[in-house]
Amino acid sequence: MFMTIKLKLPYDKSLLETGERFREASQKVLDYGFSAHTFNKNKLNRAIYEDIRKAIPTLPSALVHTARDTTSETLKQTNLEKQIHRNSLTIRYDRRTFKFYPDSHTISLATVSVH
Repeated sequence: MFMTIKLKLPYDKSLLETGERFREASQKVLDYGFSAHTFNKNKLNRAIYEDIRKAIPTLPSALVHTARDTTSETLKQTNLEKQIHRNSLTIRYDRRTFKFYPDSHTISLATVSVH
């Protein structure tokens, strides 16, 4: 079961930067998947993972995989019939990138490091 929780967070430069880098990684996967006419996660991963890691070294590896997964789902839903441009800064956090600590009512999110 999936659960969506919407939170209004205070401005945080690292969260904003993470959203930008996640969108950039997703767009790279979208562009490759559309041109190669594939939404297969393994093919996408083998073809573009290293390029994304080199182009966006501050994006945690787990978020690169999440970008690939969500983009694969998007490509599959559109049947690769139209080019997609991702504009939103929405990030899907999963068990690799999100931790909830019920005792302290806090969460931990993977973000890029901003200097």
